[in-house]
Amino acid sequence: MKTSTLILTLFLVITTQLNSQIFEENFDYQSGLFSHVFSVWNTTGSGGTEAVVVDGSLSYTNYISSGLGRKLLISSDSAQDYTRSLGTQISSGTVYVSLLLSVLNDTDLSGLSTDGDYFIHFEDGRSHLARLHIRKGSNNAVCQLGLAKQSGSEPLFLTSKELNYSETYLVVLSYTFNTATQQDDEIRLWVNPDLSGNEPSPDLSFIDALTDANKFDDIDIRQGTNTPNAYIDGIRVSTSWSTAPLPVELTSFTANQESNGINLQWETSNEINNYGFDIERSVESSNEFQKIGFINGHGNSNSPKSYSFLDDKFTEIFKNQESSKGEIQYRLKQIDFDGNYEYSKIITVETLHATFLPSKFELLQNYPNPFNPVTTIKYSIPAVETRRGVSVILKIYDILGNEIATLVNEQKQAGEYEVNFNASNLAGGIYLYRLQTSSGVVLTKKLILLK
Repeated sequence: MKTSTLILTLFLVITTQLNSQIFEENFDYQSGLFSHVFSVWNTTGSGGTEAVVVDGSLSYTNYISSGLGRKLLISSDSAQDYTRSLGTQISSGTVYVSLLLSVLNDTDLSGLSTDGDYFIHFEDGRSHLARLHIRKGSNNAVCQLGLAKQSGSEPLFLTSKELNYSETYLVVLSYTFNTATQQDDEIRLWVNPDLSGNEPSPDLSFIDALTDANKFDDIDIRQGTNTPNAYIDGIRVSTSWSTAPLPVELTSFTANQESNGINLQWETSNEINNYGFDIERSVESSNEFQKIGFINGHGNSNSPKSYSFLDDKFTEIFKNQESSKGEIQYRLKQIDFDGNYEYSKIITVETLHATFLPSKFELLQNYPNPFNPVTTIKYSIPAVETRRGVSVILKIYDILGNEIATLVNEQKQAGEYEVNFNASNLAGGIYLYRLQTSSGVVLTKKLILLK
């Protein structure tokens, strides 16, 4: 991650059937005048001072387009527009655009009592729509961001969250095409929104009575009177809030013994800067973890990703032990591309050596038998290929076949199991206990309750 800079993130959302990410721009060109190095932007205007691509890039924690490529320096010295096609017409739903912005100072920004000027907007042909305004704040150390629908709209400014110069902010703008009337489209603004979950409530919401936009074709970066001297970077136009960046978030981490080893499985809901995962193992709660493998990450992702790793060497760590059972702990070391890392929670597996795994389904005679009032029932599940194991149901019946109790009803991996049965509320006599599995096995035995 990079040093703090004032960052602006805009989003415009649609609900039409488009890919959620329309484009990303990290200004990964050679340094120099923007019109000399870009390939997908068009320039208009008669200004003598151009925007310039400069070395370095802007960064914001957990922003997926952070610290990539170079950055663009815009100024207020002369009028100049840089336009990029969205590649599609957006005319319904909501659309998001995000970018990083570092405002350098208050030079040429208009005062608090004015409407300021806009420097980012969308276009319908040549109409400038969904404008992001900026002006000086309540003192010379801060500025304010505002919203306007189009020419003639009086901007509404977010006065409760003023932005310091040369500080980092994540700002989100959304435009929603409402269909009830032609004067009800909504623009919303967030400053430093929470990126860890669903779309939060906005800091500012704006609707005016001027005619709504028909569609969006392009996005525009604008230089002009009272626009800021600022760096811009990491532009993203997307179609849902879910494309907003999140850190690597582990949503599940499990381990199950199978016939050929212990299978570790985990899933992330999103990833940023994820180089990969070291898999580490510890034996008998020693907390001395050793790396046993590595799995590559997906870098940057905002969709669920699944991973698995088979530890097929775990029996070697018990080869000098007399016991057939052992306890193994696992954890993941998630590593960023910059070398930073974070550990997952520790999970524990009670294991049987592969050579001691049951070879068949077995239901043992309860012990003691006869009994009063508690007895123990043991059963075995052999090594199976399925990662989920098998479904096991163990029930008690009376001699007439009426169900008395359910002792087990769940998925089981290969191994030996036992369960206690308390018959204190039953009359003495002969009862049956039956084991059924999803693989078609049915085993039944008698037990005797003496009272």
